[in-house]
Amino acid sequence: MRVFYVVAILSSACLWMPFAAAAATQAQGELSHSINPDTGLQRWHWQGGGISLEMIQRLPDQSRAFFAARGFPPDAAEQVAEDCVFQTVLSNADPDGRPVQVDLAQWRVQPAGGEAQAPILEEQWDAHWREAGLPDAARIAFRWATFPTDQIFEDADYNWGMTTLGLPPGTEFELRVRWLLDGEPRTVTIPDMHCAPDVAQLVEERP
Repeated sequence: MRVFYVVAILSSACLWMPFAAAAATQAQGELSHSINPDTGLQRWHWQGGGISLEMIQRLPDQSRAFFAARGFPPDAAEQVAEDCVFQTVLSNADPDGRPVQVDLAQWRVQPAGGEAQAPILEEQWDAHWREAGLPDAARIAFRWATFPTDQIFEDADYNWGMTTLGLPPGTEFELRVRWLLDGEPRTVTIPDMHCAPDVAQLVEERP
């Protein structure tokens, strides 16, 4: 995994200092898991605490093709593909329409036997791409495809985009999600998640 700038995390965390310092209430709700019979990709869905959250695996090959088609050189597309990409869909599902605030910098990815870490944020990727000299068009395409770091969801609002969790393909982990519901911190842990395997690598390794 690459070393990313921490400036974006620090600036975002400062905005959320009351949230970060407060104990979050464990949200009550329903967690489901399914596997697409056509693609084999796994989906985790949480509904509760005012939010609906879907985390859907993306194959590394999907990310390679997606970013190659948007002007990324092969080595840059490979960096994203190998960092555990999920399609993330989040909406305000609070029955009373209370506002929801989400900051990915407050989420934690806990690999089995490893240390917890935050997802790789859009701002960190952008700083990395700037240093790598990627053209503006490619960086803008990446920004539009990525789930934004800090968002406020009013009644029935929703958004989607890619999140990169910074783990190798096939890694097992749990995801600790934190958000604010009408200013009150909530949290839920989604266990037994897996990054999608790298099918291309498996084919190469097959005897």
